[in-house]
Amino acid sequence: MLKQDVEESVSLFPFLSILACIIGILILMITAVALGQIGKDKTPQEQTADAADAEAAAKAAAEAAGRVEQFKQVQEQLKAEDREMQRLRELIAGADATRKQLDQAKAELAALEAERKKEEDKVLQNNTLLAQQQVEALRLQQRIEQFEKDLERLKMLIDQLKAELAKRKSVPTESQVVIQPSGSGVELDATFIECAATSIVMYDGPTPVRVPRAALTTSQPYRDLLDKVKAQPKGTIIFLLRPDGVATYNTARSVARSRYVTNGKLAVAGQGNIDLSLIHQSIKK
Repeated sequence: MLKQDVEESVSLFPFLSILACIIGILILMITAVALGQIGKDKTPQEQTADAADAEAAAKAAAEAAGRVEQFKQVQEQLKAEDREMQRLRELIAGADATRKQLDQAKAELAALEAERKKEEDKVLQNNTLLAQQQVEALRLQQRIEQFEKDLERLKMLIDQLKAELAKRKSVPTESQVVIQPSGSGVELDATFIECAATSIVMYDGPTPVRVPRAALTTSQPYRDLLDKVKAQPKGTIIFLLRPDGVATYNTARSVARSRYVTNGKLAVAGQGNIDLSLIHQSIKK
C-alpha cells in the first residue's frame, strides 16, 4: 500500500513549468540584447525608452536568474525526493522480503506445531494403550491368583475325595435287604415298587426302572405300569417303603389311587439292595 501511494505522487508538472520559465527568460534576454543594439542609433528619446526597456529586460533577466536559482533548488529537491523515493523503494523491497520471511516462518511454525500435536497425540495414545495394558495385566494377575486359589482348593477337594474313596473301599459292602413273603393276600399278582428318598424304582422286568419323585405325576412309564397292573385280575402294587421314602411313597400311592390301582406297602429296614429272590421262589411254588 505504501509503495503504490509513493508511485502515484510522482508528477512531471513542476519540471515542465520550470522548463517553460527558462525558455521565456531566454527569449527575454535575447530581446533585451536586440533592443540594446537597436538603441545605439536612435534619438535620446528613443534611447530613454530603450533604457527603460533595457531596465525592464534587466529586471526580467534578474527575475529569470531568480527563477533559475529556484529551478536549481527545485532540481535539488527533486533529487532529494528521488533519493527518498529510492530509499522508500528499498524499504518496501526490504519489507516485502521481511514479509515473505515472516510468512515462511509462520508456515514452518505451523508445520512444527502440527508435528508437535501429532507427537503429543502419539504419546497420549501410547499412554492410553499402556494404561489399558496395565489394567489388563492387573486383571490377568488377579485371575491367575484366583486360579491358583481355586487350584489349591481343588487339590484339597481331590485329596478329600481320594481319602473318602479309600475309606469307602475299606468298608465292606452293605448287605442286601431280603424281602420275605408275608401277608394275608391269596394268590396276588404283585408288582414291587421301591420308595426311596428322591425316587421310586419299579421292579417289573429284567431291569429296574427309576423314576424321580418330582416326575411321578407326569411319568409315562409309571402310568403304563399302573395301567398294566390294573388290567390284571389279581394285580396289585406293593410299595417297598424305605425309612427315608415316606414322602415319595405318599406321592406314588396318591397317583396309584387316582388310577384305581390296588396297592399295599411293606416296610424295608436299612438301605441295602433289594433282594426279591424269596418272593420269586414263592410265586414259582
